[in-house]
Amino acid sequence: MPPSSTRTERKSSSRAASSNRTGSTLRIPDETHTTLKALADETGESMQSLVALAVEQMRRQRILDMTNSAYAEMREDPAEWQAEIDEREAWDVALFDGFEEEH
Repeated sequence: MPPSSTRTERKSSSRAASSNRTGSTLRIPDETHTTLKALADETGESMQSLVALAVEQMRRQRILDMTNSAYAEMREDPAEWQAEIDEREAWDVALFDGFEEEH
């Protein structure tokens, strides 16, 4: 457990974000709170909404990063990559099945 002086310093350099409906509190650095407040003022969104949006954006970015990493790993194995290409080609014929191509 950190010494009490460290806890006191941490408290003084953090702000508690407003509670959500469940009563949870999140401590964030003063600088982050200032930025969050400025963004809320600029956009008209609540700070809670902006935090939720930022978390969702990060979640989606992580999914993309993991997907890109998996594809990069797959490309390193020629047989596995060829199987991927073959599967894409097989599905390509079904892409416009029943639809006329627009020009």
